[in-house]
Amino acid sequence: MALVHEHLYKTADFKEINLKIYIPELIDSIRKNFSLNEDMVEIKYNMDETALDITKAIPVGILLNEIISNSFKHAFPDSKQGIITVDVKQERGRCMLTVGDNGAGDGKAAGKYPGDGPGIELIKMLVKQLSGELICDNSYGYKYFIVFPMAE
Repeated sequence: MALVHEHLYKTADFKEINLKIYIPELIDSIRKNFSLNEDMVEIKYNMDETALDITKAIPVGILLNEIISNSFKHAFPDSKQGIITVDVKQERGRCMLTVGDNGAGDGKAAGKYPGDGPGIELIKMLVKQLSGELICDNSYGYKYFIVFPMAE
């Protein structure tokens, strides 16, 4: 939340957050909380210039915090090195957010949710708040495909 406020103060109209700047800063902050160095887990970004209204940026930040934290906690056991990818595309008024890792996964087919704990329930609730759609692919690591409208 503090990063959202910081980015709002840097903009002229206090209404939008640039995801291309915000997301790497958020993930760096999460990484520091887990005391992981950059050699352990590499983060790869492929992001369009995408600005989101504050009402969309906050749930996206919470979503990313949950997904990335889970990857840091569970994807790479026994100090295994890994990669987390974050893609943000903007097309026809919709934002397409894809977050994945090449970690342990659980071998479930595409479309299956990773477990039934509070983490996935939070993710589903936030996607619903964004009026979006969620698809999970857990066959090789975890990958979340989230699509939502840029504006209400």
